[in-house]
Amino acid sequence: MIDDHEIVATIGANNSFSFFDIPKALGNTEISTSSTTPRFRPSYYGLRFSEAALWGANPERWYYARIAVALIFGVTLTIVSLYLAGPVISFGFLVFALSRPYWVDIFARLGPAETYVVLGLSMVVLGMAAGMIYRWSFSACLAVALGIIIAVGSKENFVPIALILLWMLLSRSTRLSFDKKVLAICALTYSFWVGIVIVQRLRISGLDIYSEEVSLSSRIKLLSSFLGRAEVQLWSATIIFFVLVSVVIRVANIKKKKNTDVLTLLVDLLVKNTLIILILLLVFTSQYFFYSGKWPETPSVRYLFPGMLSEHLAILVAGTTVINFAHMLFNNSNGRLVLRVFASALFIWFSLNDFSHNRLASQKVVIESKEFTGKLDASIAVLKSKPFSAVVLNSFSFFDYEPIFAMQRFIRAAGLSNPITIKMNGYSSNGQASNLLSVQLTQQIEALQKDGGRGFIALQEVDFSKGCL
Repeated sequence: MIDDHEIVATIGANNSFSFFDIPKALGNTEISTSSTTPRFRPSYYGLRFSEAALWGANPERWYYARIAVALIFGVTLTIVSLYLAGPVISFGFLVFALSRPYWVDIFARLGPAETYVVLGLSMVVLGMAAGMIYRWSFSACLAVALGIIIAVGSKENFVPIALILLWMLLSRSTRLSFDKKVLAICALTYSFWVGIVIVQRLRISGLDIYSEEVSLSSRIKLLSSFLGRAEVQLWSATIIFFVLVSVVIRVANIKKKKNTDVLTLLVDLLVKNTLIILILLLVFTSQYFFYSGKWPETPSVRYLFPGMLSEHLAILVAGTTVINFAHMLFNNSNGRLVLRVFASALFIWFSLNDFSHNRLASQKVVIESKEFTGKLDASIAVLKSKPFSAVVLNSFSFFDYEPIFAMQRFIRAAGLSNPITIKMNGYSSNGQASNLLSVQLTQQIEALQKDGGRGFIALQEVDFSKGCL
């Protein structure tokens, strides 16, 4: 609920937000030219405000939309896994991948930008699949272009996927007509615009949205810790092994002065799947550096997408490659089936502990939301009967920074004009030494308590004789 305060503030007490209000609403976000926030998400806010105009104050409709996105992604992941591994292994992999704990953080709440990213990536993958099958029809190109626009403009770490558009424009395999090239160029221009604005803002601030350094030297320092990670070393060893095996096979073919069909297929299999694993490794790498080395050990599990999914897909590809390689080499169909069933069962076994996690976590969100709404409604009823009483928001940690503004927005969205102030309890900026972000947030809360501003009044200015809540 705390993360949904922007929706409540957008819709307002009268639930009168419409599409005509979107331009004005966009001007009050980071999209504004006057904003100095080191991020830029035009697609996120465009889609969010469009949903506000469509769904209004009906949470069922908001969540129906998220269920639809989840179903679309489920179909997309099914298609991808079937292409990579076939039906037997895909069954177990889908059970495993769709039971990961980050999905509840993406779909059981209305705030995350990752929801739109999931939609965008699904459109890209489905569009590319249709393009490869139907020779890049206009609808396939449109799906890819729109999907990239949605993903790139929803979260900064997806800007690199715009490289797909360059591939579409330059590759001989696509052979796009003029109208399809225009689509790709428009999406590429949009992505370039988003990227340029982000770079400019990062250069001005010197810090990202998480108050981490963004200089080249800071990223180089992360390289050694990244290369020391066990999963990265395993990925690297797998890629090197596949490359060496393909080279050995090619050399053997040259020495024999003949190319057997089996050996040629083996090399093609290794080259294709090595390239896929390498691309997935690049996705994983980008997330590590985007989150300044504090990933995947992150407090927000939704940040695990898409990096951890790429790791799991790489495991799927590597395992399938070994199984198919053994089948081609020894021509044992029964053995391949046994290995596939074993791999599928292994995926299911690793998902047993998390199998019901998303369902239980979603139910917990529902219970907590109802409790929060009940307490909020009761507080609003009291404040309506005492319009001059002050609201005192007690803060016990810098983690309260967003909840403070969330409560303010909930109160104002209910049409209340009661003065709101902040009271810090048991902490100060002098005692914050964990990281720069915690210090900055604490200092901002201290300033709001002392001087007011941004819709709050200073604590010392509150007239407690009129009552408080």
